[in-house]
Amino acid sequence: MINKQSGFTLLFASLIVALLLSITFSIAHITLSQMILSSAGKESQFAFYNADSGIECALYYEYNVTENSKPIFPVSGNTPPSTPIMCGGIDATNVDTNTLGATTTTSFDINPSGSGCMGANLTKPSYSIKVNKSERDLYSTNVYIESRGYNTCDTNNPRRVERGLYTKLVD
Repeated sequence: MINKQSGFTLLFASLIVALLLSITFSIAHITLSQMILSSAGKESQFAFYNADSGIECALYYEYNVTENSKPIFPVSGNTPPSTPIMCGGIDATNVDTNTLGATTTTSFDINPSGSGCMGANLTKPSYSIKVNKSERDLYSTNVYIESRGYNTCDTNNPRRVERGLYTKLVD
């Protein structure tokens, strides 16, 4: 006599294993997604703090460093500051000044290059700053500072996050 239910236990065990495996993969996928999301939040925070550092750096140079008894960032003209700009221990690059109409914009980047942006140094401060100045009247100037911070100095990183801050100084 042949037992017609001889493979039922094997089939039942295979179904239970498949069910447990799919539950395990679902939980692992949810966990991985949450880890990526929390990591993105942390990277966003680094970018925000770097943008804030850029604002502070520009404010320091605006109020504490002068050229010919005038603030380092010019109100008119296309000549960039001759005084070296350094923020967070890193020299500014791409320092440029342009005048368009009544507004003069001085822009610069703080981004470690070469060996300064390798290995463990990838989280060094990295930000771009624009200082827009225009004369409001004979005795006062409008100053607008825009800073864009990044979570890493590696410009080719696909997970690079950018955050921006904008400040208006009132005399």
